[in-house]
Amino acid sequence: MLYRVTLLTCFLFKRITIFLVVFFCVSVVNGQSVRAYTKRADQLFKEKNYYGAAQLYHKALNGNIANGNGVLPYIPGVHKSGRKPKGAKEIYITHQLAESYRLYHDYQDALPNYERYLSLEKKPDIMAYLWYGISLRAMNEPDKAIKALSKFTAEHTQEDAYSALALKEMADCRFNIEQQQNLQRFSIQKMPAPVNALGSNYAYTKLNDSIFVFSSSRPDTVGKNKQVVYRSTLYQFNTNQNNISKAFPQGLAYDAAAAQFSADGLHIYFTGWNEDQQNEANKYIIYAATRSGLDAPWDAPYPLDTLVNAKGHNARHPFVTRDGKFLFFASDRPGGMGKYDIWKIALEDGLPTGTPDNLGAAINTSEDDVAPVFIADSALLYFSSNGRVGLGGMDIYKSKGNIVTNQWNTAQNLGLPINSVKDDIYYNSIGDADTAYFTSDRESPCCLEVFQSIKLPPLPDTSKESAIDTSKANQTDNTTVQNAPPVITVPVNKLSDEEQMRRHILDSLNNATVKRVSVNFDFYKAKVRSEDRNSLDTIIQLLKENSELNVVIGSFTDCKGKFELNLRLSKARSLAVKMYLIKHHINASRINVDFYGEQHLILPCKDDDTYDTAQQIVNRRSDVIVTRSKNPKWVPSGKELDIDQILDDIRNGRRPYRFEPDEPTTKSNNNLKAERQLLREEKARARAEHLAEVRAEKKLKQHKQEEAARLRRAKKVREAAEHKARLQAERKAKRAEAYKQKNQQTVADTNPYVTAKPSKVNNNAAITKNNIPPHIGNELLQKDKKIATLDSISQIKSRLLLTAINHRSINQVFTVYTTSDSVHVDLYDNGTFDHDSVSVIYNSEIVVYKQELKTDRAITFKVPVEPNEKKNEMIFFAENLGDIPPNSALLVITDDQGKRTEVSISNDLMHNTIIYFVKLKKQ
Repeated sequence: MLYRVTLLTCFLFKRITIFLVVFFCVSVVNGQSVRAYTKRADQLFKEKNYYGAAQLYHKALNGNIANGNGVLPYIPGVHKSGRKPKGAKEIYITHQLAESYRLYHDYQDALPNYERYLSLEKKPDIMAYLWYGISLRAMNEPDKAIKALSKFTAEHTQEDAYSALALKEMADCRFNIEQQQNLQRFSIQKMPAPVNALGSNYAYTKLNDSIFVFSSSRPDTVGKNKQVVYRSTLYQFNTNQNNISKAFPQGLAYDAAAAQFSADGLHIYFTGWNEDQQNEANKYIIYAATRSGLDAPWDAPYPLDTLVNAKGHNARHPFVTRDGKFLFFASDRPGGMGKYDIWKIALEDGLPTGTPDNLGAAINTSEDDVAPVFIADSALLYFSSNGRVGLGGMDIYKSKGNIVTNQWNTAQNLGLPINSVKDDIYYNSIGDADTAYFTSDRESPCCLEVFQSIKLPPLPDTSKESAIDTSKANQTDNTTVQNAPPVITVPVNKLSDEEQMRRHILDSLNNATVKRVSVNFDFYKAKVRSEDRNSLDTIIQLLKENSELNVVIGSFTDCKGKFELNLRLSKARSLAVKMYLIKHHINASRINVDFYGEQHLILPCKDDDTYDTAQQIVNRRSDVIVTRSKNPKWVPSGKELDIDQILDDIRNGRRPYRFEPDEPTTKSNNNLKAERQLLREEKARARAEHLAEVRAEKKLKQHKQEEAARLRRAKKVREAAEHKARLQAERKAKRAEAYKQKNQQTVADTNPYVTAKPSKVNNNAAITKNNIPPHIGNELLQKDKKIATLDSISQIKSRLLLTAINHRSINQVFTVYTTSDSVHVDLYDNGTFDHDSVSVIYNSEIVVYKQELKTDRAITFKVPVEPNEKKNEMIFFAENLGDIPPNSALLVITDDQGKRTEVSISNDLMHNTIIYFVKLKKQ
């Protein structure tokens, strides 16, 4: 699908045609039922004639043809209204009317109709929230837009193009809010006539000091019959004479736009296309023409060869460098990164040669990247894109780079006021001067217009304790000056807590971000899902192609569970993503990991009966950001939801997506509204307090239940251990008794010196080497040695381990205080699982012997705590360093009262860590 600029350049021509169709349709169905209007409108909507459909839906709903922005004038004689639709029919027509306005980009009229539909329909189509949010964004209402888009993402859990679009639009809204806090100083002025006139006017560029060339779809007459057409044509504007003329007086058989010139003014390059061509392949072609002198007419244009105009694909927006050595252009040819990408190719005598080069991921995105302009003096490339975080629609970006090596820095958004919530394109700076020209539809419901921007000098620093009030800034004509002289009002950086909470800024890495993806996780899991591996594979490929790029992994959980456990779970998720990258040969030094637990929610989350595991997967995520920063640190405060904010909305009675009819503004109405607001606030406050009490009682009850369950488990474990010990002792005693009797019987049967009469056998007599035959004695002695060896294995282990411990010095010493008689110890790998193993000695006894540390499963043991401190010594001995030195572990110590202590230890093969447990008296 081609980007919106194409639609805008020919929109007026289409509207004249639609006018005749709609007028005819209205005349035919005039006086008929709402059903007839709706049926005909549905047919036009199906034919993608959204403008005509909007007129008839409006007629069916309101009884007259629309007379709003970007629609037909009032038509006398056909405005008589009949019975207006009600119920389901009214809801359907309202929805279709909103859709029709949106689909031909009339967001101003789409917005109130979406609001009306959402207020009428009890169970609205979830897609309506997406389009409603986009309409709000296009009308510069970013806060409301984010609420609507959040509603959509909360209910639309599929990971598809619509969810991606919603996330992109929310990011655009946050960027808008941030930009409004940091306005740049520019004077933005719409160019007067004759540059801006009826139709679209765009792509304004300089030919010489007095001649500028631009494109326009203003009405023109052709043929003998002087037929009026709205074809896009190249015009020359003479600033000295203040008049315009066609760049090709003889006319062209196709639409032409976006011209650029060689430095000597003898070569022209532009885009040509046939609007009536149905096949989109090779619809847009780059043409060139030459002339013999600056005052000579242009020769007949010719299309560039397939090096630029690839067969079966489109090429547009050419730009030739000042030295004439390179041609930039946009194309949807194969080998790109998205829809339209920016390419460059070498020129020789004005003609392309060699192989075109894609400008790469620093410039191109998965969407449209077009209209390149390269300023040689500053080595800056300006272009427009709708594939990056911006203000919405097409935004203008810049990137510094080397045209020869094709190396470019990450693109930066020019921000407000150059960009707007509408489409902004065809930026062209006059060298390194502070004056530039660009094209935008920010002030028009239908068409593009040319604007001039002039950079203003910075204001003097009148006070560090001042804030700026621009509400009464002087404005004259069509000029908008951003950042008028400051008026001291209140101290800066002394905002209220509520304002601080509601101020939303972009991620700190926004301008340095090359690419970012999100990886989601199943409930209480930290394993990368198979469906997310493709996203991570794109990150891996990007990192392998550019060694200068690094990656940041920030992980989150939903609100279910305890805060500490969620923090650990988010850390495990970050490490899981990190290990996936490492396994695919990404160096660990390029991977930066952080974790935030249940903070920065995308979807509102409450740990109660409203919790939905399937929906909350959007909060169980790892955000993976590729950046050029060498030591990136992510500060994610970019409009993620916050529990405090949700509670604040409840307390103040704010209800999203509820629309009330406007009432006349009178004193009584104001009083009534104030009373209603106070009543809502009081009800909300009472409800919030009740919810808080219920939540506190529930948590207390849950804590008691968990504590009781823990005690029951501990009791069962203790009883089971005691029972097992008894059984083992009994079995050992039985085995010893059986062995003794067997030996005695064997001796009695084989020893001729012992009487065969049982009554005469002395059971207490010692059997030695002196009173049994030699061969019998040797056999018994060998058995005794084997038994003694088996019983002494643990002692040998202890001696060997203690000997090794004594050869190492002490690296860390910790002291843990407790009032318990014993403590429970959980031992984890404190980092990436890399096959570390440890041994633990407690009071000269082995409690852990050469066990491997893991991140998701603990080594668990329990030790007694004696009143004497010297008898409570725990030594940690690193058996190896694993794949990534040093040997590090997280020690979680829990006493009998449930008090937790966490200790991070780190050893190598030369040092040990010692923990002393000190038992305190209970107070």
